[in-house]
Amino acid sequence: MKEKQDEVEKRATTNANEDDFPITTCIAIVDGMEELSDDEKVDAYDVFKDAQNRAIFMTAKDATRIKWLRKKIART
Repeated sequence: MKEKQDEVEKRATTNANEDDFPITTCIAIVDGMEELSDDEKVDAYDVFKDAQNRAIFMTAKDATRIKWLRKKIART
């Protein structure tokens, strides 16, 4: 019973975190980044499938955000 409750709480927390940094917001920001090519922008969309990646992207400072994103894109 306790395990089921823990699982429900974990899902609720995960869903709340995903809503804090929606994919649509991340994509809108990336689409406005003139430094990125269209191919890089498309590759970035896959990076945003992960909630942690969205949180990092949204909270990073502008100076490091693009470097971090390019690093993640290179790994995919």
